[in-house]
Amino acid sequence: ARHDALALGLRRKDGTGALLAARDALGGLLGPAAGLLTVTPGHEVAVAAAFAAAADALAVTSPAAAADAIRHLRKQDAGRAALLLAGAPDDVPHEPRSDGPPYAADLVRGPADLMPAVRRLLRGIVVVGTLEDAEDLVYAHP
Repeated sequence: ARHDALALGLRRKDGTGALLAARDALGGLLGPAAGLLTVTPGHEVAVAAAFAAAADALAVTSPAAAADAIRHLRKQDAGRAALLLAGAPDDVPHEPRSDGPPYAADLVRGPADLMPAVRRLLRGIVVVGTLEDAEDLVYAHP
């Protein structure tokens, strides 16, 4: 089973690369989200960890653009890609923390139409300096 899982991982296709290669043919593909967003210096690693699989996401302009990208991946049997949808409703209540560690979303800047998706993705995640700080925070706010 371990051999099969490893073989599957090695055969995994680069859907993100396939979409970038077809960028001219696909409308609504803004490009790698990482290239459109900036992170407060010193917090890049923590924010990338908070983004998890979406750290390599491609930003798209609309649900239709996302659907076109997925169709392209299926048609080309090109694997998977994470997509970050611009223009999402900004319905995530958000107030910067006045004390304690900052929210991860407060450490990210980017195009206004992409930020609601970023805030939704990073909702409730705070960035701490050390493992001990994380432990203290969890005990203080279970």
